[in-house]
Amino acid sequence: MTDAAQRVADLIASAVEYDLNSRPSARTAPTGSDEPLPLIRAVPLPDPYPVHDLGLEIAAVVEALQGVVQSPMAMSAGSVLATITLAAQAHINVELPIGHGAVRPVSSFFVTVGRSGERKSATDDWPTKGIKAHESALRRQYDADFVNYRDAANTYEAARKAILAGKATPTEKRVDFAALGPEPKAPLLPIIVMEEPTIEGLAKLLMNGQPSVGVFSAEGGQFVGGHAMKDDAKLRSAAALSRLWDGDDWKRVRAIDGSHTIANRRLSLMVQPDIGAALMSDPVLKDQGLTSRVLMSYPATTMGTRLYREALPGDLVTLNRFNQRLTAAMARPLPLLDGTRNELQPRAIKLSPDARKIWIAFSDHVEGLLAPGSALGEIQGFAAKMAEHAARLAACLTWWCDHAAPTIDADTMTGATNIVEHYADEALRLMQSSCIPADIAAAQRLLDWLHQWPDPFVSVPDICNKGPNALRIAQRAKAAVKILEEHRWLTKKDGGATIDGHRRREAWQIHGRS
Repeated sequence: MTDAAQRVADLIASAVEYDLNSRPSARTAPTGSDEPLPLIRAVPLPDPYPVHDLGLEIAAVVEALQGVVQSPMAMSAGSVLATITLAAQAHINVELPIGHGAVRPVSSFFVTVGRSGERKSATDDWPTKGIKAHESALRRQYDADFVNYRDAANTYEAARKAILAGKATPTEKRVDFAALGPEPKAPLLPIIVMEEPTIEGLAKLLMNGQPSVGVFSAEGGQFVGGHAMKDDAKLRSAAALSRLWDGDDWKRVRAIDGSHTIANRRLSLMVQPDIGAALMSDPVLKDQGLTSRVLMSYPATTMGTRLYREALPGDLVTLNRFNQRLTAAMARPLPLLDGTRNELQPRAIKLSPDARKIWIAFSDHVEGLLAPGSALGEIQGFAAKMAEHAARLAACLTWWCDHAAPTIDADTMTGATNIVEHYADEALRLMQSSCIPADIAAAQRLLDWLHQWPDPFVSVPDICNKGPNALRIAQRAKAAVKILEEHRWLTKKDGGATIDGHRRREAWQIHGRS
């Protein structure tokens, strides 16, 4: 606990502190040094993902996935944990040692930040094969059931119209309708995972489909940057996602659809966006509380180290065995509330006496770090839910290893707290990244591009024609150039220069390149 707290405190101490009013300028730059000034303090590298805290069985799957795909270990772990959570959330809740046995869902929202080319799609493909196999079986059953439903619905409608058109008295017609029985219901939609739902679409799916679903998107922009998170829909989408994470009823009142209560459903989420810092710093999502419900990681890239190698036969066997077991787990009969066809009634997994002591000690430890200015003060919302995150993870890990397990043991609880501490470290690192002002981030993108620019000079037209997409507007390009001038990465060339065969009246010499 002490070491983890110190790591977190160190991260806070190294957070970006950039005062817009204290930028150096060309007029006030120290005369004793012509060295360019860094725009952004380097983000600390992440600690290694605590894969062995997942337990031997799940750690072996994560390591096999990382070995086959060669993506970052945290990315592999997030994908495996998300699929296990999706399978577990329909069957179990977890009972916390608070509020005289408060029962919570075990759903989790995983977000992994990765660059384009980080093999996010391949990382997700392997551990979701078992889910896709189950979904295919559901589709085949749905197709067969829909034919029977359509025939029954047509027969029912014809009988209903005949009763209405008949000459019987109203009393007799009520008797006939009672004998006709309830209208046939369409079979449940066979969708388990989706990539880019609108919040209205998600609501309709949960009303008319499976009671346990997941939003799984390898390209996080499809969801984070999609319709559900546009400005006009962001708040209600975030509120609905938070409500589903909490396990609360979702009440919808619409003029067209009428009133509906979506209860006893479960949602897990796994997205891997390139825009995690923006997601973490979004004031709407932060104030609403969605980011505090997210387990986010920002692993170091593996690009440049992924030389070709044959997948080890043992790794492929491990992954195939995992997916076979996942398909079987997904096909288990769902525990449904009596009288319903898609409302869940999961059993509650409790903490063993020793696990309970560990959970309470962890909860108290985190609580002591929540005060403003303390180690976790920058992520108070997330930190306040760390103990619950740990209990949810521990319950899923327990269920995966033994579907009938009644309690969480001490070792699993300890491992889950270590994993959540890792995600807390990552939340702080992403918070650090999100503190960078937008204009400084744009200047850094320009500087990165200039390191690849072949000429020793550059002009605004060059940036607008060939530079980063976000800077191909003269006003933005000039603003970024000004910041790089202030930081001595660029110096204006008197009289201009010839660049790539074009005479430019205004040109800047590039500094600091090897």
